[in-house]
Amino acid sequence: MIAITLFSLKDKESTEQYKKWSLSSVRPRMIMMNSVKGFIDYSVVGLLNHSGIEYNFIEIIEITNRKEFEDDNSKGLGLELANEWNDWVDDYSIIFCEDIN
Repeated sequence: MIAITLFSLKDKESTEQYKKWSLSSVRPRMIMMNSVKGFIDYSVVGLLNHSGIEYNFIEIIEITNRKEFEDDNSKGLGLELANEWNDWVDDYSIIFCEDIN
Protein backbone atom coordinates (compact mmCIF):
# COMPACT_ATOMS: atom_id res chain seq x y z
CA MET A 1 0.00 0.00 0.00
CA ILE A 2 1.16 3.55 -0.60
CA ALA A 3 0.19 6.90 0.83
CA ILE A 4 0.64 9.91 -1.42
CA THR A 5 0.80 13.27 0.31
CA LEU A 6 0.33 16.41 -1.80
CA PHE A 7 1.03 19.67 -0.02
CA SER A 8 1.77 23.35 -0.28
CA LEU A 9 3.96 25.38 2.04
CA LYS A 10 2.81 28.28 4.19
CA ASP A 11 5.65 30.45 2.94
CA LYS A 12 6.37 29.88 -0.75
CA GLU A 13 9.76 31.57 -0.28
CA SER A 14 10.92 28.76 2.05
CA THR A 15 11.00 26.03 -0.62
CA GLU A 16 14.78 25.63 -0.52
CA GLN A 17 14.80 25.60 3.29
CA TYR A 18 12.08 22.94 3.29
CA LYS A 19 14.09 20.78 0.87
CA LYS A 20 17.12 20.91 3.19
CA TRP A 21 14.99 20.08 6.23
CA SER A 22 13.30 17.21 4.43
CA LEU A 23 16.59 15.64 3.36
CA SER A 24 18.19 15.99 6.78
CA SER A 25 15.21 15.30 9.02
CA VAL A 26 12.03 14.05 7.35
CA ARG A 27 13.47 11.25 5.22
CA PRO A 28 15.60 9.66 7.96
CA ARG A 29 12.82 9.79 10.56
CA MET A 30 10.10 8.50 8.23
CA ILE A 31 12.14 5.38 7.55
CA MET A 32 12.44 4.80 11.32
CA MET A 33 8.66 4.42 11.65
CA ASN A 34 7.47 0.78 11.85
CA SER A 35 4.67 1.30 9.32
CA VAL A 36 6.92 2.91 6.68
CA LYS A 37 8.64 0.57 4.22
CA GLY A 38 9.86 3.26 1.83
CA PHE A 39 9.78 7.03 1.46
CA ILE A 40 10.67 9.55 -1.20
CA ASP A 41 9.58 13.12 -1.77
CA TYR A 42 9.56 15.33 -4.83
CA SER A 43 9.27 19.02 -5.51
CA VAL A 44 6.53 19.87 -7.98
CA VAL A 45 7.86 21.49 -11.16
CA GLY A 46 4.60 21.53 -13.08
CA LEU A 47 0.94 20.74 -12.64
CA LEU A 48 -1.86 20.08 -15.10
CA ASN A 49 -5.21 20.30 -13.36
CA HIS A 50 -8.52 22.09 -13.50
CA SER A 51 -9.13 22.49 -9.78
CA GLY A 52 -6.85 25.47 -9.24
CA ILE A 53 -5.11 23.71 -6.35
CA GLU A 54 -1.34 24.15 -6.38
CA TYR A 55 1.12 21.92 -4.55
CA ASN A 56 4.81 22.49 -3.84
CA PHE A 57 5.74 18.94 -2.86
CA ILE A 58 4.59 15.32 -3.09
CA GLU A 59 5.59 12.46 -0.80
CA ILE A 60 5.22 8.85 -1.86
CA ILE A 61 5.29 6.60 1.17
CA GLU A 62 5.22 2.81 0.99
CA ILE A 63 3.37 1.67 4.11
CA THR A 64 2.37 -1.57 5.78
CA ASN A 65 -1.27 -0.48 6.04
CA ARG A 66 -3.33 2.63 6.69
CA LYS A 67 -4.18 1.89 10.32
CA GLU A 68 -0.57 1.27 11.37
CA PHE A 69 0.56 4.39 9.50
CA GLU A 70 -2.09 6.55 11.17
CA ASP A 71 -1.20 5.02 14.56
CA ASP A 72 2.51 5.76 14.00
CA ASN A 73 1.67 9.39 13.23
CA SER A 74 -0.38 9.78 16.41
CA LYS A 75 2.39 9.08 18.94
CA GLY A 76 6.12 9.22 19.58
CA LEU A 77 8.45 9.94 16.68
CA GLY A 78 5.62 10.08 14.14
CA LEU A 79 3.65 12.65 16.13
CA GLU A 80 6.78 14.74 16.71
CA LEU A 81 7.55 14.73 12.99
CA ALA A 82 3.92 15.45 12.06
CA ASN A 83 3.84 18.46 14.39
CA GLU A 84 7.06 19.87 12.94
CA TRP A 85 5.82 19.22 9.39
CA ASN A 86 2.57 21.07 10.15
CA ASP A 87 4.63 24.18 10.98
CA TRP A 88 5.75 24.25 7.34
CA VAL A 89 2.55 23.18 5.59
CA ASP A 90 -0.38 25.35 4.53
CA ASP A 91 -2.62 22.75 2.91
CA TYR A 92 -2.36 19.03 2.16
CA SER A 93 -4.19 15.95 0.95
CA ILE A 94 -3.29 12.32 1.60
CA ILE A 95 -4.36 9.62 -0.84
CA PHE A 96 -4.13 5.97 0.24
CA CYS A 97 -3.69 3.57 -2.68
CA GLU A 98 -3.67 -0.17 -3.25
CA ASP A 99 -2.41 -2.04 -6.29
CA ILE A 100 -5.32 -2.98 -8.59
CA ASN A 101 -3.87 -6.42 -9.34
